[in-house]
Amino acid sequence: MSKKLDREGAVTGVFCFLQLASLELQQALHIQRLSEQTALKRLKTLAYLKRQIRNPLSGIIFSQKMMEGTELDEEQKQLLQTSAQCQHQLGKILDDSDLDSVVEGYLDLEMVEFTLHEVLVASINQVTMKSKRKGIQVIHDAAEEIMTETLYGDSIRLQQVLADFLSVSLNYTPTGGQFTVAASLTKDQLGQSVHLVHLELRITHSGGIPEALLKEMFGSDIDASDEGISLLISRKLVKLMSGDVQYMREAGKSSFIISAELAGGHKPKA
Repeated sequence: MSKKLDREGAVTGVFCFLQLASLELQQALHIQRLSEQTALKRLKTLAYLKRQIRNPLSGIIFSQKMMEGTELDEEQKQLLQTSAQCQHQLGKILDDSDLDSVVEGYLDLEMVEFTLHEVLVASINQVTMKSKRKGIQVIHDAAEEIMTETLYGDSIRLQQVLADFLSVSLNYTPTGGQFTVAASLTKDQLGQSVHLVHLELRITHSGGIPEALLKEMFGSDIDASDEGISLLISRKLVKLMSGDVQYMREAGKSSFIISAELAGGHKPKA
């Protein structure tokens, strides 16, 4: 807008310019507003679900604490331990409020003592019902000394990763198919009491994962499919453990190969 003046400088009128948005721009702005409204609705739904999940989760934790004070046989103690590990895993996932931060690697890992046996049992138990429905026996192949090796790292995040890859692999294994989880490790001595453990977990199954899903796993788009974002985040967690994930196809079978570095020996100093 600009003024119209006479010879003496008095304002006698104004010039106005009105710019109308094109139809394409109006449509783009409308789509943007709808996207923002949808994103806000999803955030509110997620916040609501998290609040509602925490209450029954607290009840589960309380029940576990009460059971710990009773006389249990070894099998019952193992089941209780697995239940505790799964609720700890669920609690960590509920705390992951910002997926972008997880994808970018802004996440602190814990350093706790554990054995591979604890992680494998808790992870496999999470997919046992699914495997039974499909008539698939999950076989784990690892030497006793590997299963009982004292390790240090974030056992719950490793458990989360393994459970995710097990679940997705089972989804694409035909009914009655073969399914094996194998573990191996090598050590690099760092001192008299501490060594670096190179852990490899291999999930081998008949069938195969779709290429589109593998592309999502190796990508960085948090708008991927549910399975894609699950594998993407799990791979990011593995990379935080100085490892990575590979996928290999062979005749009639395929394998996820998960590598990670952990500490072994006596507990390392913080």
